[in-house]
Amino acid sequence: MKLLKVKNVAIIAILSAVIFVACNKNAQTETQTTSTSTAVSMEVKNDLGLTKDFNGKYPSDVKLFENTSLMKRLEKLLGTENYKFFTELQKVETPIDCNDSLFVAHVCKAHDCADNSFTVVYEFANDNLSIYCIKAGKQIELSENGKMPVNFKFQR
Repeated sequence: MKLLKVKNVAIIAILSAVIFVACNKNAQTETQTTSTSTAVSMEVKNDLGLTKDFNGKYPSDVKLFENTSLMKRLEKLLGTENYKFFTELQKVETPIDCNDSLFVAHVCKAHDCADNSFTVVYEFANDNLSIYCIKAGKQIELSENGKMPVNFKFQR
């Protein structure tokens, strides 16, 4: 009787281990496939040189606002007056927040971030650049395709 219990426990342990290894292997394969396809889609659709590798870095560290392609698109989106304000404002910055779908960079006026700031949001999948601007306390939202990113919540 005791030998039968030991055999049953051993069989259950072996089956559990096999199931665990098989499930883990499938999860790893799915993760690798997802990561690869995301990286490829970002490379194909992103002519601005923006990558997930910028996550946690400051815009000045990656020379974000020295990127000619990005600055041309920002100038077209913002217009002359707001673009000038944007370029003069780049004094205080927060680390870039980036995931598989969005790239977010924030700059603001020193000692006045609440009333004068810009948040640049780039959607990798749609190649869409959007701006959340607070200028003299007034909020302005601009987007290249006319649609603000639905999976980004602007926080003032």
